[in-house]
Amino acid sequence: MYGLIAIGYTMVYGIIGMINFAHGDIFMIGAFTALIVFLILGALFYSVPVVIALLVMMIVAMLLTSLYNWTIEKVAYR
Repeated sequence: MYGLIAIGYTMVYGIIGMINFAHGDIFMIGAFTALIVFLILGALFYSVPVVIALLVMMIVAMLLTSLYNWTIEKVAYR
């Protein structure tokens, strides 16, 4: 996973010539979103199988993190 973050830093720096330190921020927001969704699913629906909870957790985290990244791109780079 850290290799993907490093590749992201390298690609962004190579393309726009700026270091974008928001990669770590976005990675952290995604991890916390996944944790919160997992805890909410566990608290509200105790009988949800772990596999389904993990799939829902990953989908919600990816959607919210991509929306957050899109907002950063629109505000910071344009």
